[in-house]
Amino acid sequence: MWTAEAVLICALEMLGRNASTFPPIVFVSSPPPGVPAIAEAYVDASRSAIHLITSSHVFRRAQNARSQCGEGAAIRKLASILVHEEWHVRHGTNETDAYQAQLMTLLLLHADPGDGDFQAVRRAMRTVTTRQKGGVRDKLASSGRHVEADAEQIQATSTSSSDPGTRSDTQRRGSVGPEQNRGHCTFRISLIGGR
Repeated sequence: MWTAEAVLICALEMLGRNASTFPPIVFVSSPPPGVPAIAEAYVDASRSAIHLITSSHVFRRAQNARSQCGEGAAIRKLASILVHEEWHVRHGTNETDAYQAQLMTLLLLHADPGDGDFQAVRRAMRTVTTRQKGGVRDKLASSGRHVEADAEQIQATSTSSSDPGTRSDTQRRGSVGPEQNRGHCTFRISLIGGR
């Protein structure tokens, strides 16, 4: 299994960007209270940081690759999630624009518009923007958090009540990196060689 740091480096390399061009990136082993258990990432507006949830399905796909950066589709989706969340940190809560940035990133990274990850992001965009236009206020919006999740996950959350404290056994509860605080690790990476 690859470390969270190795997965992040793969996503940054795929984007052709250095971590210093992003807001701080925090690894979270599981979603905190108030964030759906199905979330892949979120932005806590008060900290202006991107939080990657290392127990999410897409993150675990990337970590479980046979070779480093070997699960290209998962790395590509994580790269697009970083761009989506970066958009929220820099520009605010508008979902339409954040999803458009994410979809454009997927296309620029040669995602097939018919593949499952691309379609999941499109469905999530439609679901979330429909809610936003309809004036439905999410608990997370009022708490200053933005959450990235697939449309199927968003729809499941909106149609059933679940206890955010209940998580499946497949979710990783460990910590990542040396600086830990309640399962959070602030991660600022600098790549050697200026890449």
